[in-house]
Amino acid sequence: YEIAKIFQITQLNPTTLFKNNTAIVTTLGKKGVRYQDKHNDYYVPGYPVKKVVDPTGAGDAWRGGFVASLLKGQSLTTALQTGNALASFVVEKHGTVNHQPTTTQLNNRIAKLTQLTKTAN
Repeated sequence: YEIAKIFQITQLNPTTLFKNNTAIVTTLGKKGVRYQDKHNDYYVPGYPVKKVVDPTGAGDAWRGGFVASLLKGQSLTTALQTGNALASFVVEKHGTVNHQPTTTQLNNRIAKLTQLTKTAN
């Protein structure tokens, strides 16, 4: 919804953005995330949680995981997977800051997403 609204308001489109070396990251809720630039088009599925309790704060957690991964020098795909994995913890609990995954729990979800990403692309 948001990316469509941005394109409508700015009268830009993906082709124009790609010509200017701009990437587009579109979060797709429980379906995952899509990354597009001039040369790449990646899709990373969402982590399959058992029950979505409250989506509040998932976007913030996603961005935090994504940016932190990039700052650590991890690959783009790993950063997308990390964002999805971290957001999955948020939606499983009520409230925005009631999740405290361990590094092991986070790494397990990233590993699962690695396998799901390979089958999706």
